Amino acid sequence: MSKEILEKRLEEFFKSYNTISYQKNEIILRAEDIPQGVYYLKSGFVRLYTLSIDGKELNLTIFKPGSYFSLLWALFDLQNDYYFQTMSSVEVIRAPKDHFQSFLNVNKDIQDDLNRIVMSGYKNMMNRVERLIFDDASTKVASILLISARKFGNLHDTSDTIINVPLTHQEIANFAGLTRETTSIEMKKLEKSGHISKKHRTLVIHDMKRLEHGLDAEISTETFPYIL
Repeated sequence: MSKEILEKRLEEFFKSYNTISYQKNEIILRAEDIPQGVYYLKSGFVRLYTLSIDGKELNLTIFKPGSYFSLLWALFDLQNDYYFQTMSSVEVIRAPKDHFQSFLNVNKDIQDDLNRIVMSGYKNMMNRVERLIFDDASTKVASILLISARKFGNLHDTSDTIINVPLTHQEIANFAGLTRETTSIEMKKLEKSGHISKKHRTLVIHDMKRLEHGLDAEISTETFPYIL
């Protein structure tokens, strides 16, 4: 089924449940927590990250409004190994796992589509891991900006794309597997060359095609806004 129909049917299911509010920087789920249900992100942004043995954060994705998470736990009964933290004020709707599974049992077409989307999300994530290993710092930072622009961007004027998610240098560093200092140096280079700028604490990309130039691999982003 189409993306629009799938999202509409899932939204109708979640409307039966209460809304929960979180403030910025609150943890919704910690690694190894047992989720209390399946989450629908009504408003705000939530980042998914993991921690290395020495405590360094690696961002894996950002959920935007309309996303669903804890799907791996609900669909495949897999342990949650990640942290889910708010990046802004957030509202979520949480449905009990057994209710969600009962819904899928009578809507097999939705379950099949969700399984396919989860697998596609993992493929995209593995592609990004390859880039973290093999790319240099400038390519990593440019790739993260392009992914963010395609997923969260709004075209402004003729060629400017505004990234409507609160991305700090530290957040970009956590995505790229770099230090904040290295990321700041690369961001300054992009600002100096006119590729990007800041507008009221929001990142603006000037001409996406110009930023893409020189990247030797396809940059992919999730077709649907939910992965895990």
